[in-house]
Amino acid sequence: MAARNFAAKVAAFELIDAAAAELAGRWRLEIDAQQRRVVDWFAPAKQAAFKAHAAICRQENEALAPYREARRIINAKLTAWRAARMDPAQTAESGAEGGAHAGNQAGASETAPRVDGVSFRENWRVEVIDKAAFVRAVAAQPELVNLVDPNLAALSHLARAHKNALDLPGVRVWCELAVAARRGPED
Repeated sequence: MAARNFAAKVAAFELIDAAAAELAGRWRLEIDAQQRRVVDWFAPAKQAAFKAHAAICRQENEALAPYREARRIINAKLTAWRAARMDPAQTAESGAEGGAHAGNQAGASETAPRVDGVSFRENWRVEVIDKAAFVRAVAAQPELVNLVDPNLAALSHLARAHKNALDLPGVRVWCELAVAARRGPED
């Protein structure tokens, strides 16, 4: 209740002069101190809950491990079985590798075999192996620009280092003020 009253008092407060700014600064320090007290009060319960959650999750993972391993093995066997029975033309079109080609060499000619209760899904993967070539390709085809995301963490680091001297085409740099409280010698 006291925290809500204090929050309402702060909301109604008008900062109009240096004396009010000094009072606001003291309130800011008091807010930080109260927040630390609340966090400290809840910390033991949160730590106990975290430890209990971790123990339960560890036990669950131990109980699930044999099933997960069995699923991994049976999925690999089902995938190999299906790949071995795929139509050679379909396998070549889909760009399948390894097991599919080996299975087709055995002379199997079934098309898309089915297993009740199981479906097969193709998961196509991609990786950038030459970043400079990739960037050149995107630059040459503006419709592909959505394939490139800027590294905002690295750009922010450059902005902190160079401030308003950072001049990169297509990048806006600005400064936002934030309030931080200094802890006194008693903290």
